[in-house]
Amino acid sequence: MVIIMLKWLNNVLRKEIFTRKPKIRCHVCFLPATHNLRIISSEFDSVEESEIIITICSGCNEDIYERYNS
Repeated sequence: MVIIMLKWLNNVLRKEIFTRKPKIRCHVCFLPATHNLRIISSEFDSVEESEIIITICSGCNEDIYERYNS
């Protein structure tokens, strides 16, 4: 009886019981992210541009919008 229970338990543990998608987190505060923010920067006397894409939550998006677009 014990062997049957151990085989059953081993079979159950091999399968994925809890399947869920990994949450994409905010790069600023680690809450669930809802926006992608693309930042393009360049020097004044240069033609080269560098681009950064980060994921942020709606609260951080509002803070950044208020800070740089007001």
